[in-house]
Amino acid sequence: MTTDNIILAGFAAQDNYAGKVQVVGNAFSEEHYGVGLPQGDSDRCLAVNRAITEIIDEGTWSRLLQDNVGTAFDPDAALNPPTVDDSLCQ
Repeated sequence: MTTDNIILAGFAAQDNYAGKVQVVGNAFSEEHYGVGLPQGDSDRCLAVNRAITEIIDEGTWSRLLQDNVGTAFDPDAALNPPTVDDSLCQ
């Protein structure tokens, strides 16, 4: 099966797939995720960015990553956690 590596890592971390599924090889491409918001709502965009930043800063991002994919997957440190870019709220 091919899909984003983080999705595959989530499958591999599930008990019912133990020993049956693993992430192998190199990534085919780099995919970015985003949050969809109404165009022009910069206040809401900045609020979402603040919430994401807080989740990262307080350690929740790392804890959730660990809880969902375990230690069998080592995400790219250059992309994880993500970089919040307030300039995209303009």
